[in-house]
Amino acid sequence: MSLHRSEHDTDPTTETSTDPSIDPVTDQDIDACGAPRSLSDIARRRAAAHPDRVAFIADGETLTFAELDHAADRVAAAFASVGAAAGHRIGYLGRNHNGYPVVTVAASRLRTTSLGLNWRLPAGELSLVLRDAEPTIVVADHEFAATAAEAIAAMERGGSAVPTLVDAGTGSAGLLAWADGVDGGNGTVPATTSSVSDIAYLIYTSGTTGSPKGVMTSNRALLEHLHTPPPWTLGERSTVLIVSPVFHAVGVVWTAFVLDSGATGVLLADPQPATVLAEVESRRVTHTVWVPALLQALLDHPDRAKRDLSSLEAVIYGASPISEQLLERAFAHLPGCAFVQGYGMTETTGPVTYLLADEHVPGSPKLRTAGRPAPNADVRVVSIDTGEELRPGMPGEVQTRSTQVASGYWRNEDETARLFTDDGWLRTGDVGMLDEDGYLILTDRVKDVIISGGENVYCGEVERVLLTIPGLAEACVVGRPTERWGEAVTAIVVRRDDADGAALTADAVIDHCRKHLAHYKAPSEVHFAGPLPRNPSGKVLRRLLREPFWPAPS
Repeated sequence: MSLHRSEHDTDPTTETSTDPSIDPVTDQDIDACGAPRSLSDIARRRAAAHPDRVAFIADGETLTFAELDHAADRVAAAFASVGAAAGHRIGYLGRNHNGYPVVTVAASRLRTTSLGLNWRLPAGELSLVLRDAEPTIVVADHEFAATAAEAIAAMERGGSAVPTLVDAGTGSAGLLAWADGVDGGNGTVPATTSSVSDIAYLIYTSGTTGSPKGVMTSNRALLEHLHTPPPWTLGERSTVLIVSPVFHAVGVVWTAFVLDSGATGVLLADPQPATVLAEVESRRVTHTVWVPALLQALLDHPDRAKRDLSSLEAVIYGASPISEQLLERAFAHLPGCAFVQGYGMTETTGPVTYLLADEHVPGSPKLRTAGRPAPNADVRVVSIDTGEELRPGMPGEVQTRSTQVASGYWRNEDETARLFTDDGWLRTGDVGMLDEDGYLILTDRVKDVIISGGENVYCGEVERVLLTIPGLAEACVVGRPTERWGEAVTAIVVRRDDADGAALTADAVIDHCRKHLAHYKAPSEVHFAGPLPRNPSGKVLRRLLREPFWPAPS
């Protein structure tokens, strides 16, 4: 069911449409078709329909749909008793444990916003996010409770209002114990009726291009994504392995997919390759989302040949470029599995383009694309300089218009205004082009274009050539300042742990690129490194690799 409708929602408390050409669904539309308005509604309906079915498994702990629904009620009542109310934020600082779905459903039940917090952040950085988001409550796994306490203390010293800190142990048991301690488990959830305009999630971007910003995802955007038919079949007999952290859009949305579809979700706290392979085999996982770096690590791992991975029906991948070599290895080692590529960003809730399973044909030029627009999305490419829409084959900024885009950035009107064009298109910040068949070919980030000798060099184009070299496992291209050319194309690469990798030299890398690229696009120098730094969504942190080459500002 698509929730694209014809009347504007007038709820003043939360979100308004940023796109004048798209009339968003209203609460009245929801009432007319009997659809859920929120994650709370979805969880309640699932518990009524299939109370005894396992919803989530984590660290050996199982949570049925009925247990999840009941736990969410108890925790929501406890949250309310310590001050949480509609419009507030409730933070979760923890790994992928069963406490997360309880917190996020409880937050939805109160019409509060679920705030995923990055447990990799030190206390100083975490305090900046907390000051910006101003949560009423922060639920922390015991592992991160001390960091949360330090961040909150820093907030208090700075004069900020401080949240209630809940040390929830690990999983749902500690959270329920806290709730019982607050109100004896006898509290009641305040009577509320969710609106599709409520902000369901506040997800802070990883900051690959600047300071982290809180992306506001409404119930409307979430429901549009969940109910736009995806290019895979997910149902009550499916088992979904969730390796992406739940402070990231993929982890958040796939937790919601589990609730909406009635599948069983396996939340993995520590996605080491050996653990991932073992979970796929033991849990008979059918669906998962893997970034290319993890897919490669799994194929390279010695345990891969020992594990039965035949249960896999679909692997969805994205977040960074993937080589055709790696895809074809995956086809060979997982012959019964469908592969689907999704391209999107936190600000689009989920993918806005897909490369479908039947388009994953070895040797096909379509493997170098990100596919075509999703059913509820439009995609265009415009000139970076003029904003004029470009013809197929011409590179420019990728923009999208969709019913599932975010409402904007939390308390950041300037950045929200920059995110959208005057006619309602979302600026992705990615450089790409459309081919004659409407397939999107991504080349780079707008801010990562290297200008060498007056020519634009798109890092993604060079990286795809680098990844065709036998013996290379990873590659990233950055610009190095040079007096003669302005910037020089510089490659940071990681050798594979095999004979081809051991024999690889910088000269061989450069020569290969010069055979396949215009001379000005080929790297002028190559640096060999260990594993490349990546953010939790699997994207290479290009700015960290660039920093050593650029002088610090005086």
